[in-house]
Amino acid sequence: MQGNGASQSSVPKENNVNLSSGLSIPKLIIDSGATNHITSSPSLLVNSKENTSLPPAVMPNGDQAPIISTGNLPLSPIIYLKNVLGVPSSKVDLMSVSRVTRELNWSVTFFPQLCILQDLMTGMTIGLGEQRDGLYY
Repeated sequence: MQGNGASQSSVPKENNVNLSSGLSIPKLIIDSGATNHITSSPSLLVNSKENTSLPPAVMPNGDQAPIISTGNLPLSPIIYLKNVLGVPSSKVDLMSVSRVTRELNWSVTFFPQLCILQDLMTGMTIGLGEQRDGLYY
């Protein structure tokens, strides 16, 4: 599912993380069941393209939501999630575990209160996810 920044929605600031680099990214749910990365804030995508061919995204509750664009979501000045679907009507922002393990060659290790994202080539820790109410952010 893909879309472009032609239509843009805003996400409340409390749902965004401001990084020291000046980047603002949504709080992503690290989802082992998600097929694709999804953002409800298509305006955050770089190199975005308007979606003209992808069918609606099927959300966790079974509803369908239109994908307005696809693009890359910066997590840091040098790390991007690629081919992120811009779905303004989505109530959640998702990072697909299967996509980051395949495309970025990361491992994701889950523990009771946190998860660790690690680069398999360098062994470097990329980030930590915090468990809240059964979900990892």
